[in-house]
Amino acid sequence: MKRTETRATEPLATWLPAAVRYFPIIFFEVFLLMTVAVFAFGPWDWPVADPIQLYLFLFANQLALLFGYVTAVSRHQPTSFRLPLALNELVWLGALVTLVMLMPTVIARTGGDINIVRAMTNPGQAYGETRNAASFAAPTIVEYINMLLSPLIWALLPLTIVFWSRLGLLLKSLAIVGIVGGAFIFLLIGTNKGLVDIMLLMPWLLVIRSKDPSRLLEPKRVILFCLSIILALTVFLPYFAINIEGRGNGGSFTESVNIDGGARIRATPFEEIGFNGPIAKVYGSGYTALSSYIGHGYYGLSLAMQEPFVWTYGVGHSRVLTWLAEKVIGGQYSIQDETYPARVGRDFGWDSKIKWSTLYAWLAGDVTFLGVPVVVFLLGRLLGLTWLDALGRNPVATVLFCLTSLTVFYISANAQIFQNPQTVFVFYFYLLWWIQSRGGRSRQYR
Repeated sequence: MKRTETRATEPLATWLPAAVRYFPIIFFEVFLLMTVAVFAFGPWDWPVADPIQLYLFLFANQLALLFGYVTAVSRHQPTSFRLPLALNELVWLGALVTLVMLMPTVIARTGGDINIVRAMTNPGQAYGETRNAASFAAPTIVEYINMLLSPLIWALLPLTIVFWSRLGLLLKSLAIVGIVGGAFIFLLIGTNKGLVDIMLLMPWLLVIRSKDPSRLLEPKRVILFCLSIILALTVFLPYFAINIEGRGNGGSFTESVNIDGGARIRATPFEEIGFNGPIAKVYGSGYTALSSYIGHGYYGLSLAMQEPFVWTYGVGHSRVLTWLAEKVIGGQYSIQDETYPARVGRDFGWDSKIKWSTLYAWLAGDVTFLGVPVVVFLLGRLLGLTWLDALGRNPVATVLFCLTSLTVFYISANAQIFQNPQTVFVFYFYLLWWIQSRGGRSRQYR
């Protein structure tokens, strides 16, 4: 395809203030500290064997993330880039592919058990029944096709939001239908993740699309944003509580959680004078469930740090990659069974399929716990460089920044994007494309 070039505008380095450059790392450092605080001081009394070791390790990794980011943004500026196709062509492909795959994906992931009322009123029941129906449905190639097309499907949301002003009316309409339809799939199967991911990414995308990001980061606007987050949580907590209560799978509960040896720990009940009744119960359940979701991965990490090191050949951070590696070696050796989360499940009863051990535990099998801060340092650099290039209107960097930021958001949970075949493929696809696209004649979309 013929490459189209446009003239570069004024280099971003001349107008990017420090507040814009460093805002992502400030935000994520505060966010990660908050998750640690929820774990340490929240309603759950986690029986950590060696808290000093755990908290020193967490501190070292947050420091590594900070240094990685700072060394990236302090020494670099948004780079010029080249793409083999026009932006509109990329969004058109994403919108059309998403719409074509929408109904086949709905049927594949629900097993044909589509019930909108159930999804809205009892998401926990929808989660269980659609998973059960899908497990009994005849195998299809839909998810394999989704994986191959995922670089186009996944890019639709960030590119539509950031480059909205460059899109025609028809393309805007198709893109919105595709985005809403994709979010609706998550609603139908009773999962929070897809909707939460959209909520997490939207603020970043709005900053990137702004012609003057520093205005959006003025104190009064940041305060307004924080208030909107509180409002969103107010709306989200009841839905979250109903969803988790409906699952009842031994993972994160609203009242108690199974730990090693079959024991259970109970959350300190949420009590507020003058705030009681059914509504208070729902919000209290949402609070304890969300606290468990945010923090319980650190308890799994503390268990993993008691295990000896077993190398997972550089693929242990991803269930998808371990599955592929096992296919290559013939299945004689199970790499997945030797990952830290799997061994913690075997030795302590902390089931890695429904309970978390943080991103760090998944990485440690590949590089040891001493090597994890090195990987986190590189993650910080990637976050910083893609942030700068996204502000420089590089569409590929915009998508990769979204994937990287989600990786950091879910550090306290697991290696989120590396557990799903589609997001694994999308991440490495855009990582290689971003590296290849940097340099050459300048091209910017304003």
